Amino acid sequence: MTHDPASGYGRAAEPTSRIRSPRARRAGAHALCLAALLSMAGARADPPREPGTWDDAVFRRLGVTRPTTNANLQGLKAPGYDRVERALGALQDRLLDRVVARDLPGVRAALTAGARVSQPDAAGRLALGLAAAVGDTEIARHLLDQGAPPDAKDAAGFTPLGIAVVRGHDAVASLLLAAGADPGARSDNGATPLIEAAALGRVGIAAELLARGADTRPRNRQGWTALIEAIRARQVGMVRQLLDAGADPALAGKDGLPPLYWAVLRRNRVIAEALLAAGAPAGAYAVDSLD
Repeated sequence: MTHDPASGYGRAAEPTSRIRSPRARRAGAHALCLAALLSMAGARADPPREPGTWDDAVFRRLGVTRPTTNANLQGLKAPGYDRVERALGALQDRLLDRVVARDLPGVRAALTAGARVSQPDAAGRLALGLAAAVGDTEIARHLLDQGAPPDAKDAAGFTPLGIAVVRGHDAVASLLLAAGADPGARSDNGATPLIEAAALGRVGIAAELLARGADTRPRNRQGWTALIEAIRARQVGMVRQLLDAGADPALAGKDGLPPLYWAVLRRNRVIAEALLAAGAPAGAYAVDSLD
């Protein structure tokens, strides 16, 4: 027995084998932790994986029990996946071919068979853009009814409205505007439909664009407004139409050159006088010397 000062009672002496120093106790604790970790690791050990492989759990949920390599993922595709993909591409090509051929029943058949109204073909062409290019109003109307977005750009960066204006298909352009196409939407060359119409003298569609709020102030990539483009192209009727719609006769391009400069450069007295009558400052330009 040994005396316990705290309790006043004696207690049996602790066996020598159980008496350990603090350092020994810490070492023992570390050993126990290490043994536990090794035991857990052994219980959860998985076969070694290849670098970049997918998690086993994902494959187990998919019912795949083979080794988890990236190549296995390709095996999860449904049988005939590639054939289906090729068939869909062929349907898309068929749709666009029928649009170019102006074959409305063929367009309907392609869409019924699964062609997508807003998906481009391998060349980036869109069905609605092609309908605008060939000027087929009925096909364009059908594509719009099937959900074709009126402002979607093709791979070349042109909207259907821009294409219709450039090609001179006023009826298709009017249809697109009625379907909600933006009269001020720029193509990737920076031109608005009004700028394109002005440069080409498309007076009819320009009138509708202006009536729907097309702005005369934007500049294209070259820095020219619709009015300057009309002057450069010597489109007298277009110049008058733009001025009547409120185009600024003094608004210069990005190069700082005003519309009157271009009228003098083109030696077009009629346009120069129209600009002066609309309020363009004469400046140092010798209009009287023009033929």
